[in-house]
Amino acid sequence: MIPEGARITILGLGESGRAAFTLALSKGYTVIGVDENNSDSLAEFSKRVVSGGNGRMLPSFRGDNLPDSDLIVISPGIPDNSRLAMLADKSGAKIVGELDFASYFIGRPMLAITGTNGKTTVTEMTSRILENAGINSVASGNIGYPLSKVALYRQDAVPVVETSSFQLQRVKIFAPFAATVLNIASDHIDRHSDFSRYAETKFHIFSFIAEASRMIVNHELLPSFQKIFPGRRPLTFSAKSQNADIILENNTIVFPDTLSPPVTIDNPHILPTHNIENAMASAALASTMLDPQILAPSLKKTFCEFRSPPHRQEVFAISDGITFVDDSKATNPSAVIAAVARFGTDKNICLVAGGLDKNMDFSGLKTLKDKIKCVFLAGETKNKLASLMKHDIHCIVYATFRDAILGAVSAARAGDTVILSPGCASMDLFENYKERGETFKAIVRECLDT
Repeated sequence: MIPEGARITILGLGESGRAAFTLALSKGYTVIGVDENNSDSLAEFSKRVVSGGNGRMLPSFRGDNLPDSDLIVISPGIPDNSRLAMLADKSGAKIVGELDFASYFIGRPMLAITGTNGKTTVTEMTSRILENAGINSVASGNIGYPLSKVALYRQDAVPVVETSSFQLQRVKIFAPFAATVLNIASDHIDRHSDFSRYAETKFHIFSFIAEASRMIVNHELLPSFQKIFPGRRPLTFSAKSQNADIILENNTIVFPDTLSPPVTIDNPHILPTHNIENAMASAALASTMLDPQILAPSLKKTFCEFRSPPHRQEVFAISDGITFVDDSKATNPSAVIAAVARFGTDKNICLVAGGLDKNMDFSGLKTLKDKIKCVFLAGETKNKLASLMKHDIHCIVYATFRDAILGAVSAARAGDTVILSPGCASMDLFENYKERGETFKAIVRECLDT
């Protein structure tokens, strides 16, 4: 545990950093918040939270040394090669991530989720399964409700924690009761330098789980898992392979007898393969806390009620035979491939793509050339993507995001699908993927109303 009277520095004062700062103050520690940036919201947070002599803020920090500390908590948004992280490394203080820091104060077993795609869906679905079984739970972590907030305000609930590779990089004590790795595809290579390091970081989620039966892995990842954890046999799931422990047979999820009776899926929101596997992972996680006779009815109720969250392959309009889809949450190539595979037929996809470059491998998009009519590109990666695809897929580069959408809408004909599936992060032009998705939908509706 952290000793009484410890001096704690919080590096990075975004959502997770502010939650960690508030948690540390509430425990009576002397806390300093450090951030290289400043904003009105940070000033307001400082005014509201900092009181007396126990807490202070250092926004717009440009110093050569961090304040003397016993413990430094690094927010997930701060890369290891950043100036603040390097200052922390040379300070001599103990360093932990926000996930580890919050874990000191969590008094209940946790379930954890990571993967390139589907993390938020599985986090929300698992939490709902537990709730439907009568267990108070809270979806948290990278989903937007930091684990430090759970420690502060939701000690009554089982935390179901979405974890990103950024959060898992510095994990030293985070020990969920059970965890899952959903899938691994090219993403965040700018942060992790190469794909193998990114993949290895995802498996850190299992570092402090003792029983292999509580390590839940997509069957496709079994060889990678066994390289890192030789001799251990996790619980596997797959909607494609019959060799997994949890499999799909005629729209029915079949579990090992010790987990649950089979559950038939007739909800169209779950039937796409990626959501079937999300449902499998959620069920497997919940099974570690629920008896089979309680789990089965909870699964049926949850899967029947499930609706895909906004901005995830969301069909929001159909007009003159043209389907319009908001898939703004698709921030990596594999998510784009899944969306085009779902909605694509014979060159019917008008794809709006591009955004913040994360040095990802987009070559897989060329395998979809028979489904894509044209790619309408905007954002930081537009020229890079156009150069990559020019010999295989027709691309048009636009000066603005709005122009790209207008181009796609204008080109679409009956039977086509106009889909925003950027394959990139949003922060080159937007606050987040939600703002990007809402902007896309607003522009499309504008066009449809004229």
